[in-house]
Amino acid sequence: MSESLNQVTAKDPIRVLLVDDDEDAYVLTRHHLSKIQHAGVKLDWAAAYETGLEKIRENAHDVYLFDYRLGAQTGLELLQEAISIGCKEPIIMLTTENPVVDAQAMQLGAADFLNKDRLDTALLERSIRYSIKHYKILRALRESEARLGSFLQNVPCAISMKNTEGKY
Repeated sequence: MSESLNQVTAKDPIRVLLVDDDEDAYVLTRHHLSKIQHAGVKLDWAAAYETGLEKIRENAHDVYLFDYRLGAQTGLELLQEAISIGCKEPIIMLTTENPVVDAQAMQLGAADFLNKDRLDTALLERSIRYSIKHYKILRALRESEARLGSFLQNVPCAISMKNTEGKY
């Protein structure tokens, strides 16, 4: 699976949702995404927590970018709520450098954490590309595990398995 962002977007543009209450951050993110060469990226913007949550429920995006500060609520709260309503796509947290928030975001299920003060086109492109690739691999693994589990539950005979050292 050595897909580049260009190969991923060859068929359809990558649909990105930015949830950030700062219009300047939206303009800057749009600028960075527009500079990704040969990659089709469609950016949608939600300027508020609730609007972002509504758009997440539509399940119309390939990747989500959440700012940490969203008025009275946080991107971490949005991350938790998105996952609880079944969001299966990667979520990348954006904020200023904060190791505590970074660790919390990753523990809650974020695909990546980017420092907005150091954000550039290459870093954003790489994070989106790696996050999408990682989530595709995880999805395939989960589907494979589900098929194996279903097979093992429905096979009409006993099965034994060896580990990599040849032990049962």
